[in-house]
Amino acid sequence: MAAKNEEVIIYEDEAYRKLYPITYLRPTFGILCGFGNLVHRVSRILPDARVNLIARRQLEEFLKFYFPECVVNEPPENGGLFLNGRCLNLPGAILKSQGQKVFRSRGAIVGFRTDGEIALDPESGVVAQRAIAELTEQMSVDDVEVMVLEHPWDLIRYNPELLGEDFQTFGGGGVDGDVDTLAVVYGDASLLSIGPGSKVEAFCVLDLRGGPVVIGDEVTISSHSVVQGPCYIGNGSRVQSAQVRAGTSMGPSCQVSGEVECTVFQGWSNKQHLGYMGHSWIGEWVNLGAGTNNSDLKNNYQSIRVGPEDSAVDTQMLKLGCFVADHSKTGIGCLLNTGAIVGPFCSLLGGSVSPRYIPPFSWQGPNGLEEYRLDKAISTARVVMSRRSVEMSDAYERLVRNLFEQVRGGQDGTFSPAAGHKGSGR
Repeated sequence: MAAKNEEVIIYEDEAYRKLYPITYLRPTFGILCGFGNLVHRVSRILPDARVNLIARRQLEEFLKFYFPECVVNEPPENGGLFLNGRCLNLPGAILKSQGQKVFRSRGAIVGFRTDGEIALDPESGVVAQRAIAELTEQMSVDDVEVMVLEHPWDLIRYNPELLGEDFQTFGGGGVDGDVDTLAVVYGDASLLSIGPGSKVEAFCVLDLRGGPVVIGDEVTISSHSVVQGPCYIGNGSRVQSAQVRAGTSMGPSCQVSGEVECTVFQGWSNKQHLGYMGHSWIGEWVNLGAGTNNSDLKNNYQSIRVGPEDSAVDTQMLKLGCFVADHSKTGIGCLLNTGAIVGPFCSLLGGSVSPRYIPPFSWQGPNGLEEYRLDKAISTARVVMSRRSVEMSDAYERLVRNLFEQVRGGQDGTFSPAAGHKGSGR
């Protein structure tokens, strides 16, 4: 195990762009998968470690606010244990290692130990690819098994497995909440964890036969809901007569109804109405209008391609839904295409099938996509956040404004956000 008080540096590398739209407004190590993100895992597994975060410069101010217990963008001169922020789990082979070495998983560098400084990319501030390449030439390389995000859809691929692994690693806290006597529990009751202040109402079904069900604090599972494990439901969330299928994770303060399957809700998002959402990722502060549905299986049972038609990538996955980034909203009866990508701060027209790719800050109208004006986008976001008693910080607003300027000019993004915008803006 890592030495007590050892410096642990969780870093972004230049591959953060490959994880858009998930990483537009968060670092790679802030992505929810299983029970939490990589920073939470490191803090729980190595409670005495000094955690240092290295991320894009535009995220620095926000990260200091979001992770006040961590040092941000001050790489130590004497090195330490470096963990790639795209890793989802922490194998013992890395934690127990000694001496300077590099760790590799299926071709990806997932971490390294060094006693010296590491070079950062001068433009973005992340760990430079050339620095990692030099380390692999100077040190021995150990191959390890790690769940690492190479593409956004890897999150959907790994989440069910990581839910089970997290339960084995961290266990559950037992049943501290209230379970109505008319609720039904199937399977091994030791796989059920319910935090204090939570309640499971009458006529609910908690199905543990496929894996653990972990319910956080102050959660409500309302009557006639079905929750299948493996599943994680974060603090303050509400499951409203919903069918929550296996492989689902919900961050804090989500409201979910209808049917969801193998989907990650990053947090603070609403799906309060009927409709299906499967094998998808939903960012923060998203609102899915009544009757919003997504497709996660093609009629010809072929693997799903993601991205604009002229640059789509074959995911080699038979089931894959959509990626809806932060602060985006769908209208009533919106139909989200198989493999659709919706950037942050988008508004989609109801009663229609979405395009496969919708750039950030897009407003879908009858004449196609228009630019969503920044002042209106921020104003609406403030209202949405205030409804949950959350105030938009100055740091977060500056992060949003910076993103708008970057993607508007095509400076930083897999795809140009200007593509497809036909109108003058909303």
